[in-house]
Amino acid sequence: FNRYAGNYLDESNEPLYPFGYGLSYTDFVYGGLQISSETLPKNGELTVSVTVTNKGNYDGYETVQLYLRDIYAEVARPMKELKGFERIFLKSGESRDVKFVITKDDLKFYNSELHYVYEPGEFDVMVGPNSPFFLCIRIEHLHVKIRIRSYEIKDIILRISEPVFPAFIPAFH
Repeated sequence: FNRYAGNYLDESNEPLYPFGYGLSYTDFVYGGLQISSETLPKNGELTVSVTVTNKGNYDGYETVQLYLRDIYAEVARPMKELKGFERIFLKSGESRDVKFVITKDDLKFYNSELHYVYEPGEFDVMVGPNSPFFLCIRIEHLHVKIRIRSYEIKDIILRISEPVFPAFIPAFH
């Protein structure tokens, strides 16, 4: 028995629809995730951009989402924090660069003494259409600098399809 997981043989413990899930009549391609600079001045900002292309046959809306994850922190941090989103409309075949700005305020959290602070460390920057599907860059925040740790990312195609339900598993007596 596991307290924090579903203990069913025929059901997943994952949500049926993830946060940010939406249906569309068209297909969107995310690629070219870039970060503007290797350093973040004390009162400066970083710009994260991604190219979104409508590869489908129909015009459509897409909501592009930005998530951050603090890898090492004084207190337990969420696996993903939604820090920004932008809803865009793309005609069939059209591409657009979507940009998000990250400042030190986006990295802040309440520590164990309830002070609103940011700490040096590694952060994942994730951009995508919903919480489980995204492109990711890992950055390192060193006092007043952020540098890219891993930057090799290939274009991926994200397609939203109908959920797949597990096959029925009969109970054995």
